[in-house]
Parts: sequence; structure tokens; C-alpha cells
Amino acid sequence: METVHAALVVLMCAGGVGCRRAPRVDATPVATADPASSATPKVSPAPRWIAMGRLPFEERGFALATFGSKTFAIGGWAKDSRSVRTHVFDATTSGGWSDGAPLPAPRGGGKPIVLENGDILFTKGELLDDEPAIWFSAASGKWSTLKSPFSTVGMSAVALEDGRILFTGGNSYRYCLSGAGVFDPKTGAWKKVPFLPRPQFSHALLVAGDHKVYLLGGQCWNDGGGHMIEGGGSLFPTAVFDPKTNTWGSAPAGPLERTWATYTRLLDGRLLVSGGEPEKLYDGALRGEDLDALERLALYTPGIGWKKGPKLAFPRSKHATILLADGRVMLIGGRVGTSTVTTVEVFDPRTEKVVPAPSLPVPIEEPVAARVGDDRVCVFAGYQDSTPIDEAYCFAE
Repeated sequence: METVHAALVVLMCAGGVGCRRAPRVDATPVATADPASSATPKVSPAPRWIAMGRLPFEERGFALATFGSKTFAIGGWAKDSRSVRTHVFDATTSGGWSDGAPLPAPRGGGKPIVLENGDILFTKGELLDDEPAIWFSAASGKWSTLKSPFSTVGMSAVALEDGRILFTGGNSYRYCLSGAGVFDPKTGAWKKVPFLPRPQFSHALLVAGDHKVYLLGGQCWNDGGGHMIEGGGSLFPTAVFDPKTNTWGSAPAGPLERTWATYTRLLDGRLLVSGGEPEKLYDGALRGEDLDALERLALYTPGIGWKKGPKLAFPRSKHATILLADGRVMLIGGRVGTSTVTTVEVFDPRTEKVVPAPSLPVPIEEPVAARVGDDRVCVFAGYQDSTPIDEAYCFAE
């Protein structure tokens, strides 16, 4: 964040040197203009996105993890090959990148989990079976392979409030799976828990204000065609995991089934669903309730259920959402129809209103964004018409 600092300069007459005593004046003093008041006031720069320069490494499509002042770019693709390299951006320094510890095996990206102590966990690879689960120890600064009883790829995971990590679902190329288990980082022990209510992968897991885990979204390849379990246009069931009993339950059905949506846990404990693409299009276009569902945000309150939120300017997909320090949510870039966009919007859960924010300098879909150590929002990766971007952008206000 950029702040304009005003310096107050006080001129003092010390020790009487060079000073003259002013003559006494009994008349009513005459007001004089304050010289500072006539000076041109300094104006803070308007909020905007700032280009931070080209990334100083060749990997693209890397995963991003942030802890404290540090942001880690992990793995990715370099010259059509997966990389074992990592890179670290430290917001407390001049903002440069440095090389991090290498991975124990090549990694083509993914969704890491950052624990409270700064450790980082990757589940088994999202697409390739030879990408094992890996673990970064903040204490040693090194990566290692994590032994897992699950051989599936594409599992979703979330850190529970008691420190354990819940793993669910996945796929085996032809079929999606319903396995689930918890891992305890303190003991290194795995424990299987009851299967998911239905097999799926690419779903979101969020810990809500009632301390339970909500499984949202997802899809399945049971027919080999990549189609979702339920037909397009239906509501998706919301599965709920109770960490105290290690059991699954259900909650009211959510909004329209979709892919490429984002799922965010708000500071007040509610859950937010934004954007996405439906499984089924009607003559290549959205209509009626489907269009309305994708244009609007959806909000879930534990113990109460779902409600329609405010409308977005566009029914975007393949975008990013970042939870800001003050509880607002920034929606960044993505696609509107077949076009990659620059638009940015901000949702305020307190007023339940959406307002426009300054646009990105360039169109970016699938943006990989994070809040860095000084609370700036930065986009470090993404695509422009299937071409990886090679420059980072940070939002300043």
C-alpha cells in the first residue's frame, strides 16, 4: 500500500542566537494567512495495478503459497517439462525473488495447503500419477515426499481447526473416487474416515463458522467424458464433515452446478460462491435461472442455508478471489463468455454489495493471486488466450 507521508518542519530559535525580541503590541492582533494552507496539497495516487516486471525465472503454471512476508512459486512447467525448482518472493526486502529449496520430485502446479507454522503440503498430483504428495518444513527449509495410503490423483484437502488435514475424493483417469482420510502432521499418522456421500474430484473444502467442513462443487468422470454427476441445471448437494465425529452429513442444496467457480470462507464464517460455468448450455448460451445463478454471488450461512447475493457486472469464470484483510473479497480477471477480461470487482459482506475496482493492465484468466506480506494483492501467474503471462502485477491503494 502506498502512503503519502507529510513532513512537519518546525523552525526553532535556540539559545537566542540570531533571534530578536519582538516589540510589544497592545492592539488586537491581525490574523495572517498560514503559509502551509496556501501550499498545494499533496494528493494520494489513485488505486491502481502496478506492473512489477517480468518474472526472473522460466517456470510458468506454478503453484503459489504465501506465509507471512514470503510467497513461494512452486514447480510449474519450463520448456514443456515439469520443474523441481521453487522461488521465493519476500515482501520485507526490496521485493526481489530468490531461489528456494528444490522439490523431491517434479511438480506441474497444484493447490498447496499452508499450515499455521508455515509448513506447506501438496496432495498427490492433480493430473499425473507420478507426482507424489510432498511436504515443506518451515523449520528445516526443505521439501520431502509424504507417504500416503491414497494412490488417487486430484484429491482435495483442507486444514482442520485441530491441526489435522482432511483429504477427499480424486480420480483414477476413468473413474472418480469417494475415499477420504485425515493426516496428523504432529504424529505423521493417517486415518481413513467414511467415504464421501458421492464420488467426485476438483471440489472445494471450506471450514465454516460452525467449525465443520463443507464440500462444494466438484465433478466426476464416471462415464469417461468428464461430465458432472448430476445433470446441468440442477442444485449440487452440500456434503458436511464433522471433525469431532469424523462423519459426513448433509446440508441444504447449493446453487447451480458449475465448474471454474471460486469458493471463499468469509471472516464472519459464511461461505461465498462466485461465478463459474454450468455443465450444460442451451444452444450455446445461458438462459433464465442458470444465467441469474452465475451472475449472482451465492452465500451460505451455517444453520440457516443458502441465499442469493448481489449481481456481478458479468457472469465471470476462471477468475480469482482474494479475501482482503478487512473482510472484503476481490474478484480478479477471468473469462466472460469466450473473452478473457481485465475487470475487477470487490464484494463487501457487511453491506452485501459489489462495486467495481480498477481493472488489470492486461486481460488474465486463471490468475494465480495472493495477498503478500504488506497486504498488497498481487497476480503472479495466469493466461492470456492460453499463453502464460510472464509479468507480475500488484494492486496499490
